[in-house]
Amino acid sequence: MTGKVPSAHLFVTRTFSNRSCRRIASNYIVTFSKDTPPEVIDQEVEKAKASGANVKHVYKTALKGYAVQVPDDLVTALDLSHPNILAVEAEGEVTIQGQSLLRSAP
Repeated sequence: MTGKVPSAHLFVTRTFSNRSCRRIASNYIVTFSKDTPPEVIDQEVEKAKASGANVKHVYKTALKGYAVQVPDDLVTALDLSHPNILAVEAEGEVTIQGQSLLRSAP
């Protein structure tokens, strides 16, 4: 694959040995390349809504994309073939266990 997301394929966030991710059912984050014009994102959001998805939030600054809730039976109805779509990931909570992130200065 060359960086394009195949139509109607959703990728689930990985689980690492020292991190865990709890998937939030039927919620996904669709991200676009940083050079994607806002109009293109708006068009893709409207297409997602037309397919029965509930767009929860549109990101246009630090991240370009949208958060979407999709009924399980409509996931395959989403058209995710736009060449500017970088990834589609299951929304989830990520936690880190057993690691100290802050250390005192020597």
